Amino acid sequence: MTLSASSRRGRPRKQGVPRDPKTGRIASGYDRQSPGAITATAEEARIRQLLGVDVYLTAKRKGRLEEARKRVSNPLLGYALGRLLFQKEIDQNQYDAGMYFAWLWKAHAKVRGLPSPNVRAIDYGAITGGYSTHPEDSEGWVMDVRRRWEDAQSALYHANGDQGRTTGPLRAILLRVLVEDIGPQDKYEMGNLRVGLNAINQARM
Repeated sequence: MTLSASSRRGRPRKQGVPRDPKTGRIASGYDRQSPGAITATAEEARIRQLLGVDVYLTAKRKGRLEEARKRVSNPLLGYALGRLLFQKEIDQNQYDAGMYFAWLWKAHAKVRGLPSPNVRAIDYGAITGGYSTHPEDSEGWVMDVRRRWEDAQSALYHANGDQGRTTGPLRAILLRVLVEDIGPQDKYEMGNLRVGLNAINQARM
């Protein structure tokens, strides 16, 4: 006797999912969430990470997750310096000074014949121009980079207030944020970052 479709036991066979060719069961390790659900889960995790758990929970409770998703799509949130500007921890001048110092750090390494910094923070390819009026690698460009580097170091020495000609913690926090992509861990480091960025901003004028 042939069973009708209505008399078969169990729920209908799920269509459009990968199955084991021998057993006919859904393939091991297959995520049963739909692609849309997977994307939504990833976006919510990004909101929690970048905006904080409190902001995420408030947005979810008030039905404003779509608004929060638009906020976290901002490219500034892709690296530490940009996040600080987005969160209004630094101002536009300080952000611009950081981008300038990132360019100068790479350019100075090139002048000295050092390997290009292997950075995780800023895409240096996006900030290669606009700081020197000389063609890159020309004699004028090399002299310009060296002068700008000395001006930046002098500004950091002065801002650090150290008569021993060291940049102290200022350059260290600049490089951590701009090269290692690690934001300030406490108020002390945040203060040093602002002082360092202000010094670089004055030096680049």
